[in-house]
Amino acid sequence: MPKVAILTPTYNRGHNGLLLKTMRSVSGQSCRDFVYLVVDHGSTDGTEEIVRGYGDPRVVYERIGRGPAPRYSSSVANNHGIRMLEEDRRFDGVEYVAFVHSDDMLPRTSVEDRLGAFDNINTKVVYGRTGICNAGMELIMVFGGPVLGDPGKMAQKMKKSRYVAFPHHSLMLDRNVLGGVKFDEELYALEDLDFSINVMEHLKEGQTAQVPEVVYYYRVHGDNITTQCGDLSDSDIMRYLDIKHGRTHLDAMVDETRRFMRRPHAFLPKIVKAHLRPVRNALMKKGNGLVGVSTDPYVMEIENTPLTPEFHG
Repeated sequence: MPKVAILTPTYNRGHNGLLLKTMRSVSGQSCRDFVYLVVDHGSTDGTEEIVRGYGDPRVVYERIGRGPAPRYSSSVANNHGIRMLEEDRRFDGVEYVAFVHSDDMLPRTSVEDRLGAFDNINTKVVYGRTGICNAGMELIMVFGGPVLGDPGKMAQKMKKSRYVAFPHHSLMLDRNVLGGVKFDEELYALEDLDFSINVMEHLKEGQTAQVPEVVYYYRVHGDNITTQCGDLSDSDIMRYLDIKHGRTHLDAMVDETRRFMRRPHAFLPKIVKAHLRPVRNALMKKGNGLVGVSTDPYVMEIENTPLTPEFHG
């Protein structure tokens, strides 16, 4: 059994080609020693046919039913996949687990870069840099998060401030860590933030490692769950997280003040922000040193290649 399991939760991303692009980015990884588990949370658009017809024997397809809740995040599918890794004998040899959403992509060396950082017997979690891209996978910004001395302190920072930049999606975990943490199925957005907090709270100093490479590309587009939710700053999701993580009214006031100081444009009306977005993206590129820097060519090749289900890894 391969050392690494990559888990993709999905729902109705077969018709628009996003899932197929995600799968291609996984299949062509420079490190070939992995199993790829796709958990389909009740898709109605032919996702099952696409995944089952994919020509990579490392792909495992699992379909679960979808209940009556009006909104779901990826948490239900992620937790189902984690339970499979814990209980299904087919995955007994898996040592490390990573996640990739069905609208995002991995650069070619993503698995190799993170797996290579588990060279210390104490390392339990590895993370890298995350590239934020537009709908066409053009790079907008890159962030890598802080160097973690004490994961517990990082968890406290994320609880108190909603705007701590941390690359949640880039985590690769020792599978034993998953015995103590799961995704919160009450959340229909920001479940990755909550999951990162839970992970960090279960780690001790010296159990994390950071790689300098971009290991994950996050696509911002109209079908993102968080995009569909609109402004999350004053939502039931935030109130739920505040109660869960003991965030006080004073923490919220401090957070909003910092947010205004750093990003005053975020408080403008939506129609104004829409017109200013291209200018903002250009400034973000310049501020992050990304002028002339582009998305990994491997990812852009996948993005611009005609969609067919055949495996080309």
